[in-house]
Parts: sequence; structure tokens; C-alpha cells
Amino acid sequence: MVEHISLGKSFAFLENGTMTPKSTDIKLSWASQASQLLYQLGGEHTFQPPPKNLHYAMEIGHAIVATCLYDELAGFVKMTPWVVGAEEGDKPVKKGSMAENEDDFEKIHNGTTVPIGSLVVDSVQQGNNLGKALVNHMVTMSNTAYPTLQKIAVVTNDKTASLHVFNRLQWKIITSEEAVAQLGIDILDGWEPESTIFLYQGVKEDIS
Repeated sequence: MVEHISLGKSFAFLENGTMTPKSTDIKLSWASQASQLLYQLGGEHTFQPPPKNLHYAMEIGHAIVATCLYDELAGFVKMTPWVVGAEEGDKPVKKGSMAENEDDFEKIHNGTTVPIGSLVVDSVQQGNNLGKALVNHMVTMSNTAYPTLQKIAVVTNDKTASLHVFNRLQWKIITSEEAVAQLGIDILDGWEPESTIFLYQGVKEDIS
């Protein structure tokens, strides 16, 4: 289920080819600003992305940057496929990590799900439904890029604004045990601090 989103003001949503004409300096600046905002909202945690990873997501079409006047960063979100590592036991629990850089993407054929994360909205722009719009845009992008993979979000419990976004969009909260049962991955293994797992309720496409 996707909530209809009415934005409180106009934003430009830069994704895929629309970001290509922008200079490297501008994209690096956006990456740095997004990383700083994420740190301000949640501090350091296991998957605090450095600017280079956010910039890489922009370069490969896995990020959306929302801007307002004069290319100022208003919001950011990215998708980061989860790639499989070791398998253990009779019913393997897929351990692995999120593909954050070029080396990680050499293993992308082992992708199991697509976490949508690093969601951030500048404090000045909050209250305009921008966070919800960014998530919905990213779901559309991830459906195109990875139509057979389920979408999830893992939000640290100190990021109340992001928790509110996924709750409002009616993503389902699941436990770590349910993630293992439904997705086959132990998503919170080694993840700190305490976090909430959201499962997108849309139906993934069967292209077989």
C-alpha cells in the first residue's frame, strides 16, 4: 500500500540520468551534507555511510537527491542491495553485507533483498512530506532495478523522523526472527544500535 503524497512545497528529484549533468563537485557536496545530516540525527552506528559511499550510490543510479532553490540539498535516500556471505546450518541463514562500493557490487548476483536507507531530510524542509515522497520514489526505482527482490528498511530507533515515515507509509514492522524466516537473512547480526526492521508491503514482480 502506498500513501498518496502531497508535497508542502516544490522540490526537484534528481535520480538516474537526471543527476549525470551535475558536476562531481556538486555531487560530492551533496554526499558530504547528507552524511553530516545522518550523523547529526543518529550519531555513529554500524552502517553510518561515509560521503564516498553516498556519492558512489549517486554515480550508479542507486540514490535520489531532492533539491530546492539553487541546487541546495533538501533530502536524500538510497537503495543498497544486501549481498550474501557465508551460509550456515541445514536451513542457511544468509549472512552478508550491504553493497556500498564497487568491490561489493562484484557479488551483486548474490543479492537477496534491497534495503532502502540513508533517508534524511534537512531540518528546514521537514514537514513537507519530502521523506515519504523520497521513499516512494526509491521504491519505484528499486522495482525497476531489482524487480524480484523484496524491499526493506532498517532504521535505528533514535531516528524518530524516519521511523515516522515508514510507519505512515504502512511498511510492516518485523522482528529479526521474522526477517530470517521470510527473507533468509539475519539482517541485524552485528548491527548497532537497536533498530527497527520494516518490510515493504508491495508485491514483488515475478519475472520468471
